[in-house]
Amino acid sequence: MIIYFKKIIKCACCALLFSGEGQAFEESHEVSFDISQVKETSLLNSLTKKALEGDGEAAYEVGRMYLLGKEVPKNDQRAFWWFERGKKDGDIGAQIMVARCHIWGWGTNADPIEALKNLITPLNNKSSFAILTACSLLDTHPDIFISSKDARKTSTSLVLMLTKLLEEKNDPELAKECAEKLQSFLQKSKDKASIEATFANLTKKQAQRQVRQQQITRRGAPLSVLSKGIKKTSESMNYVYYSWKAEILNTTGKDLNMVAKLVIKDRNGYQVEYTYSSQTVIPAGDSKVISSQGMLEQHLWKPGNTIEVIPYER
Repeated sequence: MIIYFKKIIKCACCALLFSGEGQAFEESHEVSFDISQVKETSLLNSLTKKALEGDGEAAYEVGRMYLLGKEVPKNDQRAFWWFERGKKDGDIGAQIMVARCHIWGWGTNADPIEALKNLITPLNNKSSFAILTACSLLDTHPDIFISSKDARKTSTSLVLMLTKLLEEKNDPELAKECAEKLQSFLQKSKDKASIEATFANLTKKQAQRQVRQQQITRRGAPLSVLSKGIKKTSESMNYVYYSWKAEILNTTGKDLNMVAKLVIKDRNGYQVEYTYSSQTVIPAGDSKVISSQGMLEQHLWKPGNTIEVIPYER
């Protein structure tokens, strides 16, 4: 039993030294820990050993642990280092994560061009995660892809490629999420017309599919939410400032005057409601995208809280 606990303490000390957070202590100090932490430390050590031996998938898993703060302190710089390691050892998932780090500046400088370079091989492998990441790249850094004639050619080619891959995948959920991002990119693009024609057919099919699904699943509801999105634009010590948008479908046979309510709830049941005051007329059987801005208390902007858009007739 004494030998067993000595091994556990040695394992825990090794993990502290690896994380750079270990501190010297006198033998008279008491060391306490949760047994589950020891198990997870062993998992991290096991994955790290495999990664250092050239296992790209293990390097990817270690990177995710640091990026998410899963069982280890969150550290974006270490996450990026491990993703780069996994990429060099041939792991596609790690290479996509390197691209995502360059999109959002996780552990490295934001560099959309470098992100695109890292997506070429995964896209050639028809990875769904790479397709979604490429759409996010266009939506997050539109200015880079419309800044010059060559940049617009690149974005046109990329949209063509993504459209073809989405048609081949035939995945409604992936197509819906990507269509929203591509539409957002097109709204910001100065070269909108030449690219819109490229995937108008995909967008039209997706819209028709959404209308059919909503009419079947929510028959009788005069107004339905086809899609919604919310993102943080800035924050202060006490508040988060955000923008949101939603596409509302009128399933009736008449034009409707509509307003919308945004309801945000936390895990304890506390909720706030904001009414979108601008009245919007939605033609019969048609849909419209509405958008607005607002601010929330910091405690409401947390994972696990819910955001609901409720449209109703004026």
